[in-house]
Amino acid sequence: MEYKQQIQLLEILADIQNGHCAPIELSIGYLSDDNHVMDGIMIKSAPPKVVEKLVTMGYSLDITSKGVLIFKY
Repeated sequence: MEYKQQIQLLEILADIQNGHCAPIELSIGYLSDDNHVMDGIMIKSAPPKVVEKLVTMGYSLDITSKGVLIFKY
């Protein structure tokens, strides 16, 4: 995901959070399974409302053992 897309995603998540939902825990960047630093945004914990909103906005979510990676195609 490009830098501008990451900023848009963070703004969307901030708007959801300001809408009085449960806390959203994120990781900006993460470690891969073989301990390489990776670029991207990962959800560590969030209410179902966040997943529903992101999917309806065209984001793809990849569930991993460390969290949920967010992609935009």
